[in-house]
Amino acid sequence: MDIVVEILGGLGLFFIGVKLIGANLQQMSGRRLRSAVARTTRRPAAAALIGTAAGALTQSTSAVTFVAVNMVTAGLIEARRSVPLVIWANVGTAALVMLATLNIHLMILALLGIVGALYYFGLDRSARWRHAVGALLGLALLFLGLDMVKASAAPLREMEEVRDVIAFTAGSGLLAFLAGAVLTLIAQSSATVSVVAVAMVSVGLLTSEQTVLLIYGAGVGSGLSIRLLGSNLSGTARQLVELQLINKLIGAAILVPLFLIEHSFGLPLLQTAVATLADNSAAQAAWHYLIYQLVAALAVSAITGPLFRMVERWRPPTAAEELSRPQYLYEAALAEPETALDLVLREQGRLLGYLSDSLDTIRPEMAGRTATPHAALDKAGRALGAEIHAFIGAALAGGLVGHGLDKAIRAQNRMTLLSELQESVGELVMVLDRADIPKDLSPLAHGLVESAHLVVETLRDEARAFDPVGHSLLLSLTADRSDMMDRIRKSMTTRTAALSPRDQDLLFTITTLFERVVWLVRRYAMQMDANDGMVDETVPQAAPAQEDALKAGAFN
Repeated sequence: MDIVVEILGGLGLFFIGVKLIGANLQQMSGRRLRSAVARTTRRPAAAALIGTAAGALTQSTSAVTFVAVNMVTAGLIEARRSVPLVIWANVGTAALVMLATLNIHLMILALLGIVGALYYFGLDRSARWRHAVGALLGLALLFLGLDMVKASAAPLREMEEVRDVIAFTAGSGLLAFLAGAVLTLIAQSSATVSVVAVAMVSVGLLTSEQTVLLIYGAGVGSGLSIRLLGSNLSGTARQLVELQLINKLIGAAILVPLFLIEHSFGLPLLQTAVATLADNSAAQAAWHYLIYQLVAALAVSAITGPLFRMVERWRPPTAAEELSRPQYLYEAALAEPETALDLVLREQGRLLGYLSDSLDTIRPEMAGRTATPHAALDKAGRALGAEIHAFIGAALAGGLVGHGLDKAIRAQNRMTLLSELQESVGELVMVLDRADIPKDLSPLAHGLVESAHLVVETLRDEARAFDPVGHSLLLSLTADRSDMMDRIRKSMTTRTAALSPRDQDLLFTITTLFERVVWLVRRYAMQMDANDGMVDETVPQAAPAQEDALKAGAFN
């Protein structure tokens, strides 16, 4: 029971570490960092070398895989380019089996000490360094969790029951293979299980043949372990997890038949070759582990293209991932920074569309007709917003002057307003979607949603094609009506005696969020005109009939 609880605690730290790394990498994935990672992994050979080194240093395929998953999720590296890094990390883990002495426990403690010092000196509160510090903390917790799992499972190698299980498998190759897979699922490390097998074959508890099959089974168990740890992932992130499992299965599919042919027919194949490399059974077992990892990595590297396309069809990008990809922004456009800002306007228009679609999810007349849920739209909007922010920053760094500089600053201001507008619309949607709206408040809530949708959709139309008349109407529709909203609140609370304190709080929340949405739309509209310049706030008033479009929805 102690072992089980300690393993669960280690897994808890592992999952916390994964989340921290992902959240902080996404915040610090600027274009410079992205370019540096992309350059490093541009060539498959370089990515494979880095993966091998990472596997040797961490002695954990799981750690390398999930760090790569977080880098892909954060946009630091393309999933396709990360495949060699993930696959060849398995080869690096052979260092532990070959040396049987490597221990990264002290390295993990040193990393925690460094992170603690960074927190002590307040770098976690620094705008420049806080996300890097958070990512380091996540990395330390990830490694500490895996180390706890391995340390907690270490007594297994001394337990009489485990030795009995392994000894029982000596009479069957299939049982030896299955024992290797199951023990790896428990210990979360094929290298650890293989080290145990090496130790047992060295003292005669296992034959060389059973040890080889146990090592092959441990390889498959490692792939299954990563698959279980990544079962909550989806889309592109899940692709790397599936590739890791396929890598392990391919290794077993190649080597197990060769082993059976050699064992059954006496043909000099792999075991004979390994016997020429080492003269004792323990060293031979270590060589078999390394060969398993090498054969799997080489086989996957040879068919990476079709294999990755298959996994892409099996685990396609999620709706949020598809929506979060820029349609107009591309690196080459930054060669003409001022022109590139026109592309920013188009992407910002897409973001406004996401806000309109989010409001559609709670409009009764759109029930069942909205293709994408609000949660996916919100996640995609945040990711796309980060891309646009980074693109504007890169354009500003391109030496803009005069009108181009003013244009970039206004684009940046619009992006800030868009982020706030996205947050406010998201809160309004979640409040109205989750709350049990009382009958007395239902007409008002419906009117507020319709009015918010109207002003956001009108702003979206203006972003697509600026029209002076439509722009004037938009500014008129979004003029300050705080006094009118106050009167509505007072009227509802005094007129409706059945309004409970909870419902009164709901009334205040939704009207306040609506006011903020309208105010932000107005502020955004003031950053637009036909020449992408500031709009004078003293604009002609729209006709009363046009202004009634807003009043009819929310205020009557």
